Amino acid sequence: MGWQGCSSTYLYLGHVPCEPVQRHVKERNKPVAHDNLERVLQFLKEFHEAPDFDRLAAYFAPGCSYQPLVPTTATFKGRQAIADVLRKQYQTYYDCRCEIHAAAANGPFVFTERSDHVTLHKGDRKVSSRVCAVFECDGEGQIMSWREYWDTSDVARQMDMDVDHVVSAAG
Repeated sequence: MGWQGCSSTYLYLGHVPCEPVQRHVKERNKPVAHDNLERVLQFLKEFHEAPDFDRLAAYFAPGCSYQPLVPTTATFKGRQAIADVLRKQYQTYYDCRCEIHAAAANGPFVFTERSDHVTLHKGDRKVSSRVCAVFECDGEGQIMSWREYWDTSDVARQMDMDVDHVVSAAG
């Protein structure tokens, strides 16, 4: 795992080793962007490994929002609504594994590129999806906004379903 950082921008490059470009801040004095990145990566780990939806809701700020598929799905607002839609997603699949390819943070924003690998309850079919997400964190490190972008046609093809059914399962 490697970090590249300059000023308040940090980039996580998966398993690619890299050295910091510049160190403007001592380790004990990490900038907010780095803290937000660490928190979002921890959230994704917990969400994909063994989701406790009530515990996951604690990562979110009051008044938070989640849009599982921009621009197609509705935006869910509030901790309980987000926990409910995440629980609904897990009714479609299990054995969810998240592979982070890259992640970057700048101020309150965290950007991730990942692959989600799941097994569908129906037919035990394996499905993988490349996902880009944007998180916005508040001053306390809680997630205020989470938006995801992924290719519904690719997922529909793997699930042997139409795109509308895939969108419905997402949110």
